[in-house]
Amino acid sequence: MGLKISSKRFVLSDQTKNLYGFVVITAGIDLSAFKDNPVMLYNHDYDKLIGQWVDYRIEGTQLTAAPAFDENDPYAMQQYQKVEDGILKGASVGISPVKFDEANSEMSASLLLEASVTPVPNNRSALAIYNAKGQKLSASEIPMYLLSVERTDPPINNNQEMKKELILALVALCAQAGHTIALSAESKDEDFAGAIKKVGEKITSLEQAKTDLSAKVENFEKDAKTAAEKEIDDLLAQGVTDLKLTAADVPAFKELGKVNLSALKTTLSALKPVAIVAIPGAEDKTKDAPGADDKAGWDYDKYALSAPNELAEMETKQPEKFKVLLSAKLDKVRNTYTIPA
Repeated sequence: MGLKISSKRFVLSDQTKNLYGFVVITAGIDLSAFKDNPVMLYNHDYDKLIGQWVDYRIEGTQLTAAPAFDENDPYAMQQYQKVEDGILKGASVGISPVKFDEANSEMSASLLLEASVTPVPNNRSALAIYNAKGQKLSASEIPMYLLSVERTDPPINNNQEMKKELILALVALCAQAGHTIALSAESKDEDFAGAIKKVGEKITSLEQAKTDLSAKVENFEKDAKTAAEKEIDDLLAQGVTDLKLTAADVPAFKELGKVNLSALKTTLSALKPVAIVAIPGAEDKTKDAPGADDKAGWDYDKYALSAPNELAEMETKQPEKFKVLLSAKLDKVRNTYTIPA
Protein backbone atom coordinates (compact mmCIF):
# COMPACT_ATOMS: atom_id res chain seq x y z
CA MET A 1 0.00 0.00 0.00
CA GLY A 2 1.43 3.36 -1.05
CA LEU A 3 0.85 6.18 1.41
CA LYS A 4 0.64 9.86 0.59
CA ILE A 5 1.48 11.98 3.61
CA SER A 6 -0.48 15.19 3.95
CA SER A 7 1.19 18.50 4.54
CA LYS A 8 -1.32 19.15 7.30
CA ARG A 9 -0.90 18.12 10.93
CA PHE A 10 -3.91 17.27 13.08
CA VAL A 11 -4.63 17.62 16.79
CA LEU A 12 -6.24 14.29 17.68
CA SER A 13 -6.98 15.12 21.33
CA ASP A 14 -6.30 18.26 23.35
CA GLN A 15 -7.81 17.73 26.82
CA THR A 16 -10.84 19.97 26.24
CA LYS A 17 -14.29 18.94 27.50
CA ASN A 18 -16.22 16.94 24.90
CA LEU A 19 -19.97 16.95 24.37
CA TYR A 20 -20.32 13.96 26.71
CA GLY A 21 -19.24 16.29 29.49
CA PHE A 22 -15.84 14.84 30.39
CA VAL A 23 -12.18 15.41 29.54
CA VAL A 24 -9.75 12.82 28.17
CA ILE A 25 -6.44 13.38 29.97
CA THR A 26 -3.77 13.35 27.28
CA ALA A 27 -0.99 12.11 29.55
CA GLY A 28 -3.15 9.08 30.40
CA ILE A 29 -3.58 7.94 26.78
CA ASP A 30 -1.79 4.61 26.22
CA LEU A 31 -0.33 4.51 22.69
CA SER A 32 1.06 0.94 22.84
CA ALA A 33 -1.72 -0.70 20.80
CA PHE A 34 -1.88 2.24 18.40
CA LYS A 35 1.85 1.97 17.63
CA ASP A 36 1.32 -1.55 16.29
CA ASN A 37 -1.61 -0.49 14.10
CA PRO A 38 -2.00 3.31 13.68
CA VAL A 39 -5.08 3.09 11.49
CA MET A 40 -6.84 6.16 10.14
CA LEU A 41 -10.59 5.84 9.57
CA TYR A 42 -13.10 8.25 8.17
CA ASN A 43 -15.41 9.35 10.99
CA HIS A 44 -14.73 6.13 13.01
CA ASP A 45 -16.21 3.91 10.28
CA TYR A 46 -14.36 0.56 10.06
CA ASP A 47 -15.54 0.19 6.47
CA LYS A 48 -13.70 3.36 5.55
CA LEU A 49 -10.06 2.63 6.31
CA ILE A 50 -8.33 5.39 4.35
CA GLY A 51 -4.76 5.25 5.62
CA GLN A 52 -2.51 5.54 8.66
CA TRP A 53 -1.27 8.16 11.08
CA VAL A 54 2.43 8.94 11.13
CA ASP A 55 4.68 11.03 13.31
CA TYR A 56 2.22 10.92 16.22
CA ARG A 57 3.37 12.38 19.52
CA ILE A 58 2.19 13.97 22.75
CA GLU A 59 3.07 17.64 23.11
CA GLY A 60 1.89 19.08 26.41
CA THR A 61 -1.86 18.47 26.55
CA GLN A 62 -2.10 17.72 22.83
CA LEU A 63 -1.83 14.45 20.94
CA THR A 64 -0.89 15.30 17.35
CA ALA A 65 -0.18 13.31 14.19
CA ALA A 66 0.12 13.61 10.41
CA PRO A 67 -2.32 11.72 8.15
CA ALA A 68 -1.01 9.43 5.41
CA PHE A 69 -3.61 8.39 2.81
CA ASP A 70 -3.84 5.13 0.81
CA GLU A 71 -2.88 6.08 -2.73
CA ASN A 72 -4.61 2.97 -4.14
CA ASP A 73 -7.99 3.92 -2.66
CA PRO A 74 -9.91 6.54 -4.70
CA TYR A 75 -12.11 7.43 -1.72
CA ALA A 76 -9.03 7.91 0.47
CA MET A 77 -7.46 10.20 -2.12
CA GLN A 78 -10.66 12.26 -2.26
CA GLN A 79 -10.30 12.86 1.48
CA TYR A 80 -6.60 13.66 0.99
CA GLN A 81 -7.50 16.41 -1.44
CA LYS A 82 -10.14 17.80 0.92
CA VAL A 83 -7.53 17.89 3.70
CA GLU A 84 -5.01 19.66 1.50
CA ASP A 85 -7.65 22.15 0.36
CA GLY A 86 -8.58 22.93 3.98
CA ILE A 87 -12.11 21.55 3.56
CA LEU A 88 -11.64 18.53 5.85
CA LYS A 89 -9.74 19.56 8.96
CA GLY A 90 -11.27 17.81 11.94
CA ALA A 91 -9.98 14.73 13.77
CA SER A 92 -10.89 12.70 16.86
CA VAL A 93 -9.76 9.61 18.71
CA GLY A 94 -11.34 6.20 19.27
CA ILE A 95 -10.43 5.06 22.77
CA SER A 96 -11.23 2.36 25.31
CA PRO A 97 -11.63 3.74 28.88
CA VAL A 98 -9.32 2.36 31.57
CA LYS A 99 -9.91 4.69 34.54
CA PHE A 100 -12.59 7.33 35.02
CA ASP A 101 -12.68 10.05 37.68
CA GLU A 102 -16.39 10.78 38.03
CA ALA A 103 -15.89 13.52 40.62
CA ASN A 104 -13.79 15.58 38.19
CA SER A 105 -15.39 14.26 34.98
CA GLU A 106 -12.01 13.10 33.72
CA MET A 107 -10.96 9.97 31.88
CA SER A 108 -7.60 9.67 33.58
CA ALA A 109 -6.45 6.57 31.69
CA SER A 110 -7.43 5.22 28.27
CA LEU A 111 -6.18 3.03 25.44
CA LEU A 112 -5.95 4.55 21.94
CA LEU A 113 -7.35 2.13 19.33
CA GLU A 114 -7.76 4.36 16.27
CA ALA A 115 -8.02 7.97 15.15
CA SER A 116 -10.23 9.42 12.44
CA VAL A 117 -10.50 12.44 10.23
CA THR A 118 -14.00 13.82 10.63
CA PRO A 119 -15.93 16.70 9.12
CA VAL A 120 -17.52 17.78 12.43
CA PRO A 121 -15.11 16.98 15.30
CA ASN A 122 -17.25 18.60 17.99
CA ASN A 123 -20.43 16.56 17.51
CA ARG A 124 -21.28 13.51 19.62
CA SER A 125 -20.25 11.01 16.97
CA ALA A 126 -16.77 12.50 16.68
CA LEU A 127 -15.36 10.95 19.88
CA ALA A 128 -15.52 7.17 19.63
CA ILE A 129 -15.62 5.06 22.81
CA TYR A 130 -14.90 1.33 22.61
CA ASN A 131 -15.58 -1.32 25.28
CA ALA A 132 -13.02 -3.84 26.53
CA LYS A 133 -13.86 -6.17 23.62
CA GLY A 134 -13.09 -3.48 21.06
CA GLN A 135 -16.75 -2.91 20.19
CA LYS A 136 -17.77 0.65 19.38
CA LEU A 137 -20.41 2.00 21.76
CA SER A 138 -23.40 4.07 20.73
CA ALA A 139 -23.95 7.53 22.20
CA SER A 140 -26.62 6.13 24.56
CA GLU A 141 -24.34 3.30 25.77
CA ILE A 142 -21.34 5.47 26.68
CA PRO A 143 -22.62 7.01 29.97
CA MET A 144 -23.57 3.60 31.42
CA TYR A 145 -20.30 2.04 30.31
CA LEU A 146 -18.28 4.76 32.03
CA LEU A 147 -20.00 3.81 35.29
CA SER A 148 -18.44 0.35 35.03
CA VAL A 149 -14.90 1.61 34.46
CA GLU A 150 -12.37 1.49 37.31
CA ARG A 151 -12.75 4.55 39.53
CA THR A 152 -10.08 6.97 40.62
CA ASP A 153 -12.49 8.88 42.86
CA PRO A 154 -11.33 9.49 46.46
CA PRO A 155 -12.89 7.00 48.91
CA ILE A 156 -16.12 8.16 50.50
CA ASN A 157 -16.29 8.15 54.31
CA ASN A 158 -18.40 5.34 55.72
CA ASN A 159 -21.88 6.30 56.73
CA GLN A 160 -21.89 6.31 60.55
CA GLU A 161 -25.37 4.84 60.85
CA MET A 162 -24.46 1.92 58.60
CA LYS A 163 -21.27 1.41 60.60
CA LYS A 164 -23.27 1.29 63.84
CA GLU A 165 -25.62 -1.31 62.36
CA LEU A 166 -22.64 -3.37 61.23
CA ILE A 167 -21.12 -3.19 64.72
CA LEU A 168 -24.37 -4.32 66.36
CA ALA A 169 -24.71 -7.20 63.91
CA LEU A 170 -21.12 -8.34 64.51
CA VAL A 171 -21.49 -8.11 68.31
CA ALA A 172 -24.67 -10.23 68.16
CA LEU A 173 -23.07 -12.74 65.80
CA CYS A 174 -19.97 -13.07 67.95
CA ALA A 175 -22.12 -13.51 71.07
CA GLN A 176 -23.94 -16.41 69.40
CA ALA A 177 -20.57 -17.90 68.53
CA GLY A 178 -19.45 -17.64 72.16
CA HIS A 179 -17.12 -14.67 71.75
CA THR A 180 -17.19 -11.25 73.36
CA ILE A 181 -15.84 -8.37 71.27
CA ALA A 182 -15.50 -4.65 71.79
CA LEU A 183 -16.22 -2.61 68.67
CA SER A 184 -17.09 1.05 68.24
CA ALA A 185 -17.37 3.61 65.47
CA GLU A 186 -13.66 4.27 65.99
CA SER A 187 -12.67 0.62 65.57
CA LYS A 188 -10.10 -0.05 62.89
CA ASP A 189 -10.48 -2.35 59.93
CA GLU A 190 -8.29 -4.98 61.59
CA ASP A 191 -10.68 -5.04 64.60
CA PHE A 192 -13.58 -5.87 62.31
CA ALA A 193 -11.46 -8.43 60.48
CA GLY A 194 -10.51 -10.06 63.78
CA ALA A 195 -14.14 -10.29 64.88
CA ILE A 196 -15.19 -11.82 61.59
CA LYS A 197 -12.29 -14.28 61.79
CA LYS A 198 -13.41 -15.41 65.27
CA VAL A 199 -16.93 -16.05 64.00
CA GLY A 200 -15.54 -17.98 61.05
CA GLU A 201 -13.39 -20.13 63.34
CA LYS A 202 -16.37 -20.86 65.57
CA ILE A 203 -18.52 -21.83 62.60
CA THR A 204 -15.77 -24.16 61.38
CA SER A 205 -15.51 -25.69 64.85
CA LEU A 206 -19.28 -26.22 65.08
CA GLU A 207 -19.41 -27.78 61.62
CA GLN A 208 -16.66 -30.23 62.60
CA ALA A 209 -18.46 -31.06 65.85
CA LYS A 210 -21.66 -31.68 63.88
CA THR A 211 -19.80 -34.00 61.52
CA ASP A 212 -18.24 -35.91 64.42
CA LEU A 213 -21.58 -36.23 66.22
CA SER A 214 -23.32 -37.45 63.06
CA ALA A 215 -20.67 -40.14 62.67
CA LYS A 216 -21.12 -41.23 66.30
CA VAL A 217 -24.91 -41.40 65.94
CA GLU A 218 -24.58 -43.41 62.73
CA ASN A 219 -22.21 -45.88 64.40
CA PHE A 220 -24.47 -46.14 67.45
CA GLU A 221 -27.52 -46.85 65.29
CA LYS A 222 -25.58 -49.42 63.30
CA ASP A 223 -24.38 -51.15 66.49
CA ALA A 224 -27.88 -51.06 67.98
CA LYS A 225 -29.37 -52.58 64.83
CA THR A 226 -26.73 -55.31 64.79
CA ALA A 227 -27.35 -56.09 68.46
CA ALA A 228 -31.13 -56.23 67.94
CA GLU A 229 -30.78 -58.55 64.94
CA LYS A 230 -28.49 -60.83 66.94
CA GLU A 231 -30.95 -60.92 69.83
CA ILE A 232 -33.80 -61.86 67.46
CA ASP A 233 -31.71 -64.61 65.86
CA ASP A 234 -30.76 -65.95 69.28
CA LEU A 235 -34.40 -65.97 70.45
CA LEU A 236 -35.57 -67.80 67.33
CA ALA A 237 -32.74 -70.32 67.52
CA GLN A 238 -33.69 -71.02 71.12
CA GLY A 239 -37.35 -71.31 70.08
CA VAL A 240 -36.42 -73.98 67.54
CA THR A 241 -34.25 -75.76 70.12
CA ASP A 242 -37.13 -75.68 72.62
CA LEU A 243 -39.46 -77.15 69.95
CA LYS A 244 -41.65 -74.03 70.11
CA LEU A 245 -40.89 -73.23 66.47
CA THR A 246 -40.02 -75.12 63.35
CA ALA A 247 -37.52 -73.91 60.78
CA ALA A 248 -40.47 -72.89 58.61
CA ASP A 249 -41.79 -70.65 61.42
CA VAL A 250 -38.58 -68.64 61.72
CA PRO A 251 -39.03 -66.12 58.83
CA ALA A 252 -42.47 -64.96 59.99
CA PHE A 253 -41.41 -64.64 63.62
CA LYS A 254 -38.26 -62.81 62.56
CA GLU A 255 -40.39 -60.17 60.83
CA LEU A 256 -42.46 -59.88 64.01
CA GLY A 257 -39.27 -59.29 65.99
CA LYS A 258 -38.14 -56.52 63.66
CA VAL A 259 -41.45 -54.73 64.15
CA ASN A 260 -41.84 -55.35 67.88
CA LEU A 261 -39.11 -57.19 69.78
CA SER A 262 -41.10 -57.15 73.00
CA ALA A 263 -44.05 -58.83 71.25
CA LEU A 264 -41.76 -61.55 69.92
CA LYS A 265 -40.41 -62.24 73.39
CA THR A 266 -43.91 -62.44 74.86
CA THR A 267 -45.14 -64.72 72.08
CA LEU A 268 -42.21 -67.12 72.36
CA SER A 269 -42.61 -67.20 76.12
CA ALA A 270 -46.28 -68.14 75.78
CA LEU A 271 -45.80 -70.85 73.14
CA LYS A 272 -45.68 -74.45 74.31
CA PRO A 273 -43.21 -76.98 72.92
CA VAL A 274 -44.67 -79.21 70.20
CA ALA A 275 -44.84 -82.84 71.27
CA ILE A 276 -43.30 -84.96 68.54
CA VAL A 277 -44.24 -88.62 68.75
CA ALA A 278 -41.85 -90.97 67.06
CA ILE A 279 -43.50 -93.54 64.80
CA PRO A 280 -41.69 -96.85 65.00
CA GLY A 281 -40.13 -97.85 61.72
CA ALA A 282 -40.77 -94.50 60.05
CA GLU A 283 -38.27 -91.61 60.24
CA ASP A 284 -40.17 -89.38 57.82
CA LYS A 285 -43.72 -88.72 58.89
CA THR A 286 -44.63 -87.78 55.37
CA LYS A 287 -44.14 -91.42 54.30
CA ASP A 288 -47.51 -93.11 53.85
CA ALA A 289 -49.05 -89.75 54.72
CA PRO A 290 -52.73 -89.14 53.92
CA GLY A 291 -53.62 -88.08 50.39
CA ALA A 292 -54.31 -84.53 49.31
CA ASP A 293 -58.04 -84.86 49.92
CA ASP A 294 -57.43 -85.96 53.49
CA LYS A 295 -55.34 -82.80 54.12
CA ALA A 296 -57.99 -80.31 53.03
CA GLY A 297 -58.66 -79.27 56.60
CA TRP A 298 -55.06 -79.30 57.81
CA ASP A 299 -53.68 -76.15 59.38
CA TYR A 300 -50.09 -75.01 59.78
CA ASP A 301 -49.52 -76.92 63.02
CA LYS A 302 -50.94 -80.13 61.53
CA TYR A 303 -48.51 -79.94 58.61
CA ALA A 304 -45.61 -79.08 60.95
CA LEU A 305 -46.40 -82.12 63.09
CA SER A 306 -47.44 -84.68 60.50
CA ALA A 307 -45.72 -83.61 57.26
CA PRO A 308 -42.89 -81.15 57.98
CA ASN A 309 -41.06 -81.96 54.74
CA GLU A 310 -44.18 -81.22 52.74
CA LEU A 311 -44.64 -77.95 54.63
CA ALA A 312 -41.07 -76.90 53.80
CA GLU A 313 -41.62 -77.85 50.16
CA MET A 314 -44.91 -75.91 50.12
CA GLU A 315 -43.07 -72.68 51.02
CA THR A 316 -41.23 -72.73 47.68
CA LYS A 317 -43.66 -74.61 45.40
CA GLN A 318 -46.98 -73.33 46.79
CA PRO A 319 -46.05 -69.98 48.41
CA GLU A 320 -49.62 -68.63 48.38
CA LYS A 321 -50.99 -71.64 50.24
CA PHE A 322 -48.05 -71.47 52.65
CA LYS A 323 -48.75 -67.78 53.37
CA VAL A 324 -52.42 -68.55 54.07
CA LEU A 325 -51.52 -71.28 56.57
CA LEU A 326 -48.82 -69.14 58.21
CA SER A 327 -51.09 -66.11 58.45
CA ALA A 328 -53.80 -68.21 60.07
CA LYS A 329 -51.26 -69.53 62.59
CA LEU A 330 -50.08 -66.00 63.47
CA ASP A 331 -53.67 -64.83 63.89
CA LYS A 332 -54.28 -67.76 66.19
CA VAL A 333 -51.19 -66.83 68.23
CA ARG A 334 -52.27 -63.21 68.48
CA ASN A 335 -55.80 -64.16 69.53
CA THR A 336 -54.54 -66.65 72.09
CA TYR A 337 -51.84 -64.49 73.69
CA THR A 338 -51.75 -60.81 74.52
CA ILE A 339 -48.97 -59.15 72.45
CA PRO A 340 -47.91 -55.75 73.78
CA ALA A 341 -47.91 -52.92 71.18
